[in-house]
Amino acid sequence: MSYTFSRLFRSLATTLVAGSFSASVMAQSNVWLADGTVWMEGYWCCPPGTPTCGDMVKDRRVVDGDTLINGHLYKKVYQSSLIIEKDCGVPPGTCVGTVIVDDHGVPSLFLRDTLGSMYRLVNGVEHLLYDMDLEVGDTVVQTVMWPWPSAVVLSIDSVVVQGSFRRRFQTGQFSLIEGVGWSGNGYDWFGFLQPPYLGYCSYWGFCYSVADTTYFPENGEACALPTAIPTHVAGTTIPRIHPNPASDLLVLEIPLGALHVRVMGATGAEVWRMEHPPTGRMSIPLSAFEAGAYVVEVRTGSAVSSRRFIVARP
Repeated sequence: MSYTFSRLFRSLATTLVAGSFSASVMAQSNVWLADGTVWMEGYWCCPPGTPTCGDMVKDRRVVDGDTLINGHLYKKVYQSSLIIEKDCGVPPGTCVGTVIVDDHGVPSLFLRDTLGSMYRLVNGVEHLLYDMDLEVGDTVVQTVMWPWPSAVVLSIDSVVVQGSFRRRFQTGQFSLIEGVGWSGNGYDWFGFLQPPYLGYCSYWGFCYSVADTTYFPENGEACALPTAIPTHVAGTTIPRIHPNPASDLLVLEIPLGALHVRVMGATGAEVWRMEHPPTGRMSIPLSAFEAGAYVVEVRTGSAVSSRRFIVARP
């Protein structure tokens, strides 16, 4: 009873404070579900016992519009996906980036927020996505969003996102930001709309933006999904990479006239670079990288001749 009263009191207090400033602000009951909000995340899967990983995919989800279902107001979410690389086998063959639009103009998710709890509607049934009504000492329970073991909130501070303060919850394993995502537990940043966790898959967040402003990561670009990933230009060949995944040296075949080779992490930050690499074969020391997913890029002339998905294993 006291928990319910506390939740209602905080909700009422928030509404009264918002109303004292502006009626338009008061109307925004869930600012993090404003139209134009975008989460873009990626994932790759390495089934146990297989020598190579499968497709690495970018999923982009954007909030756009309202709809009334069973008396509840939901926000509509549309999804599009981009396959960055297909499983090429060993040795790797030709990999082509492919854009797949999943929604075809039909919402892929319906989200509802009430008193700090976010639900998503699946086949007419609501599933708890997350519950942000937390105080120090409360437990972050397992939900659709959070498949890891439960954790206790140790401290709470705030960050400014989209002109408003979002609470940030710190636990011993990770931190959560209202409506944005979480990080920690040895992993990179994640968005709230990632697919359900599959035992052998890895997920991470690329960006969170509203309209044309990206908030996480802070140095990221707006979450625009490319229409294609260039894999070659005239006069060059798609370089072969092997073995992939690798834990020591990764061998890369370099085309004639390459200007540079660089490796980027899941957040887009450059972690390794070589200018004017030698034509033929060269190696990349993956043993110096943290385990995880990376993209290796080869630039020839004024264009990127190849982008390939690689995995560093411990």
